[in-house]
Amino acid sequence: MSDTTIAAPYAQVWKTSTQKLASGPWVIERQDPTTGLMVLHFTGNPERYLDCGTVESDVTNPRAQLTRHYRFPGSSPHQSYEQIVYGNLYDVDRAMEVAGTINVLFKASGARSTRAQVNAHYVVTRTVSLGNTPTGRFYAPIKDTVAFSSGSAATLPGPGRSAQCVATGALERDVLAAIH
Repeated sequence: MSDTTIAAPYAQVWKTSTQKLASGPWVIERQDPTTGLMVLHFTGNPERYLDCGTVESDVTNPRAQLTRHYRFPGSSPHQSYEQIVYGNLYDVDRAMEVAGTINVLFKASGARSTRAQVNAHYVVTRTVSLGNTPTGRFYAPIKDTVAFSSGSAATLPGPGRSAQCVATGALERDVLAAIH
């Protein structure tokens, strides 16, 4: 959870925040000025908001004396690369998506100040498609989904090694920057 105190009365902060957040990359799903709760929804590029480690793959073709090395952020929204699985070469198409529900709670903390708290809930989906072009074998996409909140992490399963995803805090900071 992230928070900030704004040097302005609650009613003014609520009105200004509603206008600013409505024009941002978020969609306001619900808002209740009597409780101070605003619920936003976000979908987009996970790379800015998540750290899911690094994915690496080395592919060697001894006949061509060629080695290809792939290395990219695990939260990259889309990546195509090659991978050796059980001695066979596969073309891999990998996509990452994130959807977030962001709760913003506003509370008067004095006559001329308002506290805003932001907590996000992330739903991360990784879709991996494998194909072996020379043999013409293509497999159904494998889709894994995990969920976690601000300040916590979740692990996407996977062959060999899994990938742990954690929020960077950037989404929460972006929301606070928009309303401050």
